[in-house]
Amino acid sequence: MSKKYIVIGCLIALLNLSYQVTGHCQKSRIKFGKVELEDLEMKVYPGDSMAPAVILSDIGKFESDDITFTRHLRIKVLSKAGLDWGNWTFDAPSRSAFKVLVFNLENGEVVKTRADNNTIYKEEVVDEYSVYKVFAPGVKVGSIIDIEFSHLGVPREWRFQDIIPIRYNELELEESNYIKYSKTKFGFEPLNQVDDNKWVMENMAAFENEPYINTYKNYITKFEFQLVSLGKPGFRYLEYSSTWSNVINRLLISPYFGDVVNSASFLNDYAKLINGADLPLDEKISRAHQVIKDNIKWNGNYTIYSSSNVRKCFTTDHSGNVADVNLLLVAMLNKVGVRAYPVVLSTRSNGMLVKHKAMASKLNYVVAYVKEGNVEMLLDATSDNLVPGILPERCLNYYGLIINEGSELWVDLNSTYKAKTNDFTMITINEDATGEANISRDHSEYEYYNWVQKRKETGMDDNVYSNELEGTFDDLNIKNIQIARDNNTTLSGVEKLNIDLSERIIDVGDGIIFNPFLMQEFAINPFNSESRKYPVDLRYPRDYTSTIIVKLPENYVPKEIPESTKYTLQGGSAFVTLLTNSTSGTIQFKLNISIQKEVYAENEYPEMRQFFMLVSKLLNQPIELQKI
Repeated sequence: MSKKYIVIGCLIALLNLSYQVTGHCQKSRIKFGKVELEDLEMKVYPGDSMAPAVILSDIGKFESDDITFTRHLRIKVLSKAGLDWGNWTFDAPSRSAFKVLVFNLENGEVVKTRADNNTIYKEEVVDEYSVYKVFAPGVKVGSIIDIEFSHLGVPREWRFQDIIPIRYNELELEESNYIKYSKTKFGFEPLNQVDDNKWVMENMAAFENEPYINTYKNYITKFEFQLVSLGKPGFRYLEYSSTWSNVINRLLISPYFGDVVNSASFLNDYAKLINGADLPLDEKISRAHQVIKDNIKWNGNYTIYSSSNVRKCFTTDHSGNVADVNLLLVAMLNKVGVRAYPVVLSTRSNGMLVKHKAMASKLNYVVAYVKEGNVEMLLDATSDNLVPGILPERCLNYYGLIINEGSELWVDLNSTYKAKTNDFTMITINEDATGEANISRDHSEYEYYNWVQKRKETGMDDNVYSNELEGTFDDLNIKNIQIARDNNTTLSGVEKLNIDLSERIIDVGDGIIFNPFLMQEFAINPFNSESRKYPVDLRYPRDYTSTIIVKLPENYVPKEIPESTKYTLQGGSAFVTLLTNSTSGTIQFKLNISIQKEVYAENEYPEMRQFFMLVSKLLNQPIELQKI
């Protein structure tokens, strides 16, 4: 057998599972391990004085003879914020598949440090598929990181642009009779193609991130690749995901996907208990969902393929990747008589799918979809705080592909759930320009989910959580916080806060000035740019209601109060209402901000920006009290 077909055989084995490559390369005349002194001495990148790091060169070449892609990447760290560019993840067959050097200038001498086994870690994603994580040694401000990396086949993507500037970028793809792939361009920057198979870009500016975009990965200028076929027809030949129908068929026959959904006999005893209880449909769904959550926890790994021993993950380890969890959820639902299907998708941080271009390597997550009678919902069992019908925020990425034999159907991943907050605030202002606020804040639906996640990140420590809130909202001095309700079944939680307002109240001699609107997400308009290239992605609709009662000091009255206001976006997709009233000794406010859409297109941006400018203005109106 020829070397070429041996290589193809190895490549077929590697590509039976989706793979991800995160890395970069370098200009062919630049040699690995040979750096320029002027680059080591560089303190600031001339093209962008604020850049935390710069990719000095990033070169990739696919060679048809051995069907190998090689990259050589060189990065310069310019500030502490750029130190993370020393950490990389590689889809490599072994530690020997890549080389990593770090260069530092110390006392006028060039010091070179090589990555070894102490800085390279193997991490299993699913059985028989691992990645290597590299933590480049000795990286500090001023370092140059040199990486050379090779693998079989073409990469999943090639970036001509990133969130830091790129000084030089070169991609060359030799034509091959043995590997066929599709190539899709993303982004807005024009490319300089020097010949049919080679592109060279110089001095590419960093991608300018905007608030509320899905992920910058959707909009940077890049190629995404999808393997179509290996080998020659008539010889050893395999056709891959040239269509979404092919993707569906491959998943249905996979032992790591379709077999899990159609077997999982170890779930039968649980199913018998549910089936024997003669439950209504919604209760069956809820019980099946709870069985999975109680027996297997998500280990944080993203993949659409289960582990080889998914039974052990469920019955012994009680831990598994997202496919272990949610493919078993699909199986469990079907065993209790609920028609369910897997839905594969790309998470928000991974970038969105393109319906007209089949890209199996883009799929990194799976959830369950129920279509039974009048009930249609999506389910995910990776979190204790999820109930049937609500997906974690990471999944809200436009649409997912239903895996069902004989059809290519897509489902909208955007939820009917909103992020809802309902506040009741009682403010007391004292004559000596001190004061306090007592807030009862009700979080529900996605706002509840976010609230619980934030508290988990602080270890459920109220003091740490209070500090987090104080860091989010200026001049907020929380004296006490109490969790009054936390119900993940109804997706509702209530917290009560006592806040010292002294730093938010201004004594002007013959009067007092204060702002009654506390802890408001949109008090500062996040949309400052006059124009925008990308959609505004708010993730989910939002509904915020606040009732505020201000108790005034004796012998004080408001000089004036804001007028009642209502403003609605064209088409009614968002509105803000402020109702105000003043009675003897108090001022009352009723605020409602409602945003009915999760995504606004670029052409809707100017009016939307105007809407948030008005909201910000309403929330920053000072109230002046005068003595009578």
